[in-house]
Amino acid sequence: QLDMAKKVRKLKLMVMEDANLVKNVDFKKLLEGVRQDGFEELMTVRDEGTRVNIFIREKKDKIRNMLILINEPEEFVMLSLKTKLTMDEVNEFIQEMSAAEML
Repeated sequence: QLDMAKKVRKLKLMVMEDANLVKNVDFKKLLEGVRQDGFEELMTVRDEGTRVNIFIREKKDKIRNMLILINEPEEFVMLSLKTKLTMDEVNEFIQEMSAAEML
């Protein structure tokens, strides 16, 4: 996990707590803009009012940018990462996290 963190060069985080000021129509426009900016959707998870979208932008088989959007009724989070990750490294990380949850 620490090896993965070493490949993150820059991190930007925006959090709205206590009140999500992002309306559904604005969130949909944000998703459209992200796609138009060359990002591919890696994963979407929906659960009881919570929506998590993970987008990536690749160059030469490396994930150069990762964008994670978390939209909940009372909170909004946007995490932007500049990275040098491979898809194999991301998959390995996901498997490690899944195994840790099983314990």
